[in-house]
Amino acid sequence: MAATLPRLGAGGSAHDPEQCRHRGIEAIVLQPGDDLVDLAERAVDRGAAARAAR
Repeated sequence: MAATLPRLGAGGSAHDPEQCRHRGIEAIVLQPGDDLVDLAERAVDRGAAARAAR
């Protein structure tokens, strides 16, 4: 799972969801009010093998 923010201005996103999918990584685009801890815990429940923060 890669959590990413929607594209903001010219800076873009740290993780491109399409590239994540191409690599077999679940991409989750964060929205206002999303609980990152909850999203990460649910990813682990679905079988995420590794977690990292950048």
